[in-house]
Amino acid sequence: MIYSKDDLFPTRKGSCRLNFKKDMDTETVFLNVLNTNSFVIGSDSFAIVKNFNPNITYHDKDFARVLEVGKISLYLFPTMVKKKLQAENFLYEKTKGEFVNLLEKNGVVYSLTKSNFSDVMQKLLNDYPELENYIESKKMQYTPKDTRTIVRIYNKHFTSITSIKTD
Repeated sequence: MIYSKDDLFPTRKGSCRLNFKKDMDTETVFLNVLNTNSFVIGSDSFAIVKNFNPNITYHDKDFARVLEVGKISLYLFPTMVKKKLQAENFLYEKTKGEFVNLLEKNGVVYSLTKSNFSDVMQKLLNDYPELENYIESKKMQYTPKDTRTIVRIYNKHFTSITSIKTD
């Protein structure tokens, strides 16, 4: 997946566009957040995330890789590249750049960092105090694996409760 050089530095108006080629022998497909809600490449799903930290993108909405979906959704988003050449050649699979985890609950999106991990988890898990207490006891920390595990445990807990209520 490659960011278009035409849309690198516009104002924050949601015009992010991706140019996608399955391989070097196929035609380029242009995907835009204004006319595409989501897409799948191989086994990876991508969706639009909006209203998140403006320090990591120039757009008010952008594509992010979907890692988990549920009451809390987890996305992987590439942090902004600063050089034109980097942006023109940005590939999810091959990048050595940095990614940030975005967590979304009730339409509010949080950029997760090591420094805000405790605060964000406290906000997101306030309706599941047992999991919040488990994390506070330092059993889980700010790592991609732990973050994904926390989201899975949380979503499974609320899926179980919902299915019990509907039975």
